[in-house]
Amino acid sequence: DQMAQKLRFRGIKASSHGIMSWKGIANDIIKRSKAKKVSYPIIFLGHSLGADVAPEFASYLAENGVTVDLVIGFDATSNRTFNKGAKKVINYRTPMGGYYVKGQGFNGTITQVDVGEYGANHFTIEKVAGVQQLALGAVLSHLGRR
Repeated sequence: DQMAQKLRFRGIKASSHGIMSWKGIANDIIKRSKAKKVSYPIIFLGHSLGADVAPEFASYLAENGVTVDLVIGFDATSNRTFNKGAKKVINYRTPMGGYYVKGQGFNGTITQVDVGEYGANHFTIEKVAGVQQLALGAVLSHLGRR
C-alpha cells in the first residue's frame, strides 16, 4: 500500500491490511493497551469498504477503553455514522462517495473534503498524488510533524 509505505518512510509505524482483518487488529490493540504496550496515537486510514468500517472500528475500540485519535476515510461506499471512539475524522470523498456523520454520543470533529478537483474517482482516490499529500499532511500535522 502506497500510503503505509510513505508513512513508514517518514518513520511512522504503519501497516496495510484487508477489510476482513479489522476486528483482529482492534483486538490486538485492546490487548496491547491493557498491557500498556500499544503505540499511540492510533490513526486509522481506510478506503472504500475500509472507510465503511472506520466508525465500527472506532466504536469497538472505545467500548474497550481505547480512543482512535484520527480517522481518515477515502470514499466510503455510503453514509456512515460515528457514535464514539474517534477524536478527529476526515472524509476524503468523490462526489459519489458517502458522508461521515455525527451520531448520538460523538464528541469529535468530522471534516468532509471533496477531492473531485484532483481528478480522483472511487478506484483511484487513495493513489492520486494530491489526495495522498492531503492525507499525509493531516497525519503529519496530527503527529506534530511536517
